[in-house]
Amino acid sequence: WAAAAGWYGTAVRAGHLSPAALLNQQAVCLAELPQRLHDAVAHFSRAVEQHPTTGQSRSLATVLHNRGAALLTLGDLHGAETDLQRAFNLSHDPATAKLLLEVKEATLDLDAPKPARDKVNAALTLYADGDWAASRALFQEALQLDYTRKSRCWNGIGLCHFSEESFEEALEAFKQAVAEDPGNGRAWHNKAKTLDALGLSKMADAAREQAKEALISPWRAIVWCGGRTRPP
Repeated sequence: WAAAAGWYGTAVRAGHLSPAALLNQQAVCLAELPQRLHDAVAHFSRAVEQHPTTGQSRSLATVLHNRGAALLTLGDLHGAETDLQRAFNLSHDPATAKLLLEVKEATLDLDAPKPARDKVNAALTLYADGDWAASRALFQEALQLDYTRKSRCWNGIGLCHFSEESFEEALEAFKQAVAEDPGNGRAWHNKAKTLDALGLSKMADAAREQAKEALISPWRAIVWCGGRTRPP
């Protein structure tokens, strides 16, 4: 990786091809070396500065995505969110949307009280282990502790009920989830699944349309939650 980064650097100095593209490739190589991650961010920044101001929006989106990923690795959540949002606005790329989702969720979690975050993390573990009653109880406790993302907790509660085939209770929880956050595409999706389970196909179709509309802010809804490993 170090040698490849050096070759790209030589090409930049020699004026070969697009400086922005070469700087991006050089930075990608540097990002593979943990001790050079800060250098990688600097090179991605140079690539952004060198990028043409018109056209080639997808290639600029690639550089911004890469810099955002590097900033995320360094723990700069706000910088990563800014770059990834800009990249998504240019490209609408699902991979960027998925990473942006993770950054935004991490940022929101930091705003929640630590005891509430601990309850949610424990609830997720219990859900993955199939202990739905205990998981549901911890999601409920997190709500009492003023967990910032109430919609996430209600979605988790709903999925616990759904896994126990308590569909009426699940539906009420998903209704509460979308009431707390109408842009929670996962909760709309899960509400639709529950309505299907209850035989309410027309209402399920309407909920699926709401889930699609949540894609206006795609980071909210790219990763559907139908499995056992990552509920909310």
